[in-house]
Amino acid sequence: MSALPDMANHVFAHGLIPVSKALAQMIRQPKAFKAATRDVKSWGTAWDMVLNTRALSLAEMGDNFGRFSKIERVLQSETNRFGLVSLMAPWNAAQKQFAGVVSAKETLRIAGKWTAGKKISRHEMLTMTRSGLNQDIAKRINKEFIKHGETFDGLHLGHLDKWTDREAAQAFRASMVKQVDEIIVTPNVGD
Repeated sequence: MSALPDMANHVFAHGLIPVSKALAQMIRQPKAFKAATRDVKSWGTAWDMVLNTRALSLAEMGDNFGRFSKIERVLQSETNRFGLVSLMAPWNAAQKQFAGVVSAKETLRIAGKWTAGKKISRHEMLTMTRSGLNQDIAKRINKEFIKHGETFDGLHLGHLDKWTDREAAQAFRASMVKQVDEIIVTPNVGD
């Protein structure tokens, strides 16, 4: 139940129109959406079905101290099973994949707009700067996306593995992970 507000976070982060369009694309174009979610997973996010990060954080099982005792191994196993049985892991994975698809589309749209010299809104500026992207890196990201990315039925696939500007690829990946982890609250090392 505590994860239900995650759905509203998509709208708070990107607005109702981009989220509505992404929902429509998910329903009308499931193949394209699935391709976009594979792209999201390649960034190293939305792996809750494997990593079970939220269940581990709730059980405070994220540290390495004492994890090798028999009791810790049993607790780890049960925590992983709880994430699957309670549907928390599949829910988080699906929500993060959706957040990643919308975040990528919006970030690439804003980067293209910024590169073209068009004025971006205050919200768009905040989206970029909060995720660590300035105008210079946005231009480099846009250039790499134009060269190596693709738009598949309105969804953006970055294909970061093909980018020649590794710094731009790393900045984009870090930006996406940060945005996804903020939209679908995911504890990090500092927590």
